[in-house]
Amino acid sequence: MMNLNKSKTFTVDIDWPVHGGQALPPLPDPNSIQFLEIYLSENVNFNSYGIKDWINWLKPFSNKDGICIQLHHCPSTVVYLINIMIDFLPKNGELISFYVPYYSQETDETQNILFKKGHQFLEDKLIEPEVKDSAGNLMEMDIVPSTFFKFLNR
Repeated sequence: MMNLNKSKTFTVDIDWPVHGGQALPPLPDPNSIQFLEIYLSENVNFNSYGIKDWINWLKPFSNKDGICIQLHHCPSTVVYLINIMIDFLPKNGELISFYVPYYSQETDETQNILFKKGHQFLEDKLIEPEVKDSAGNLMEMDIVPSTFFKFLNR
């Protein structure tokens, strides 16, 4: 789905694996927008060809004054890419929301919890929610926080 509204915001939904050779949605002229909002589904993942396609797809908007690229609902695999690939999220980009995997050793349950900017994280601070499994046990993040949240310090 794509949409350009009156506030010069262009919205794109991506809900498929990006593995190269597949067309990413067409984008408008970079001079016609101020915000590029990209909503990702949990189905989104990238291989090396897809990463290259993604970076080239965003290139006309990357590091361009007056444009903000916003990523919403990023799966954990995308957060890892943001942390290790310099151009995956350009300097004029921001992570608005992303999923953090949680695990319960007691029940072997997993949950993906949506962290939103201004609620569970700020520019340089994490506000971890209390997550419980179906038996009421506290769940733990199923990631290495110092690696996963590296983007908070960029």
